[in-house]
Amino acid sequence: MNKETKQAVEDAIELKWKPIVNEGAVDLGTKNCPLCQIFHKEECTRTVKGKKEKCPVYVKSGKPFCDGTPYEEWRKTITKAPFVIVSPETRKMAEAELKYLEELL
Repeated sequence: MNKETKQAVEDAIELKWKPIVNEGAVDLGTKNCPLCQIFHKEECTRTVKGKKEKCPVYVKSGKPFCDGTPYEEWRKTITKAPFVIVSPETRKMAEAELKYLEELL
């Protein structure tokens, strides 16, 4: 994982998921995901110096667009905005996504 990608993982943890879990912040999907800002345009890949690089979430799950991760269940469960923790079940999903991202580092 290169420096820019690692920073995006750290930012996804610190700037998106910790606030969702700890402060009730809103999930804006790709709009407030540092990893998506880098990778979402080319089906969760990007080309750097002629070489394809996959989003680290895609690498771990084997699927694009956060499928196969705790985020997939979060996205299926919370179907109406605002996308925030609304129950003990959704809290567990958000905590699982946070842990998933922390394991990438």
